[in-house]
Amino acid sequence: MADWYYTIGPKRAGPVGEETIRRLIESGHISRDDYLFHEQMTDWEKAGLIPIFADSFATLPLGSETKPLGPEQVFVPAHPWRRLWARLFDLLMMSPLFTVLGQEIWAAYLHFHGNRAGLIIAAFVLYLMLITLVAMIPAFCLAWFGMTPGKAIFGVWVPTPCKSIRLRFRYYFRREYRVWFSGCALGIPPLFIATFLFQYSRLKADVAASYDMERPRVVAVRPSRIAAFIMVPFMLLLVIGAVVNVSNYRSDKRTSASHSALPVSSYESVPVDRMVVPNLTPSDSTKTWVNPKTGRGAKISEIWQIPSNSSPKDNFFFLAPTLGTTALISYERIRTDNVDPAAYLKDLEKRVGHIMKATSGWGTANVNGVQVMRLSGIAMTAAESRAELTFFMRGGNAWLALIVMQGNSELQSIEKKNFLSAIFGTVN
Repeated sequence: MADWYYTIGPKRAGPVGEETIRRLIESGHISRDDYLFHEQMTDWEKAGLIPIFADSFATLPLGSETKPLGPEQVFVPAHPWRRLWARLFDLLMMSPLFTVLGQEIWAAYLHFHGNRAGLIIAAFVLYLMLITLVAMIPAFCLAWFGMTPGKAIFGVWVPTPCKSIRLRFRYYFRREYRVWFSGCALGIPPLFIATFLFQYSRLKADVAASYDMERPRVVAVRPSRIAAFIMVPFMLLLVIGAVVNVSNYRSDKRTSASHSALPVSSYESVPVDRMVVPNLTPSDSTKTWVNPKTGRGAKISEIWQIPSNSSPKDNFFFLAPTLGTTALISYERIRTDNVDPAAYLKDLEKRVGHIMKATSGWGTANVNGVQVMRLSGIAMTAAESRAELTFFMRGGNAWLALIVMQGNSELQSIEKKNFLSAIFGTVN
């Protein structure tokens, strides 16, 4: 059976059959002090100490064995710190994956804003997916090449008794998963320190790590200068690219925030799906609402309610329970000298993407003699709801009206038109 691995000095080879090992012994290529490994063994052993090959050594003429080509200490277990630096280098090589994870968590935050449980579950699932990918990449490298970039540079070898690439991949993938759980505690800082110290104490005592029990020992080999010459610059480029990517992402966030900051959490707290009271019509009576930003008044229907202490600065909420309608009026002061109108409208659509899904492009409309931009869509906050985003800008004053309506009655359309006409009559 081809299940033996052997070393000659610093070199290793296999798997080969038992007869091949015997021929190598009889030809003098394997000495008593060279190491052999079999899948049923727990660690490498000197060939001269393995009973089944004792007869092969016994038939050799005295002095016919070759001397080892390398020092025996090349097979000593790899030092804990060497193993740590090798793993950290591999993690740095995969740093772009962590930037992708950060962006996905931010996207989940936008989607689950106001839903802490949903956000925690989404972040946990994304992190487990990342751990799986981070375990899969080194396992692939080890199965195909026998080394990862970090292990090649720092001289760390993880032997395996498996023969085929598929079995080697399964072997290394399971080991990587165990490393992340029992060796790194999933990267959770307090637990990571505890598990690291625990594994470090085992390795310093010349005991295998808990995730390597009953497996071949991780050994130290000669570091590869070629791998260092190739991979270190490549790793630096990856890290720099990841940093630039994060910087650009933060810049985009700052640009988006400078355009406006909708109080989404307050808006989503409005129970739109509980506002509908069937068969009720709005009253013909009106009341006056004074725009705090301009001091101008507007006559709006009595059906519109303004929740007390619910509107932050520059944002004003209105509820029409009898019509199942919610409105948010938002104001911001912007600099017109460096604002691209098309980019601004695209940014607006992106910021309300977790509230409404656009079903049309931006179009022009006329509200009370004022030309505005309008975007229609469906609401994400309640079933069978429509949403409409109206935007107006004059000089450096930008006004936004976001209306969500459950249903599609003519009465809702009429009142929406009257409400917007009154509100936009107060803007400057």
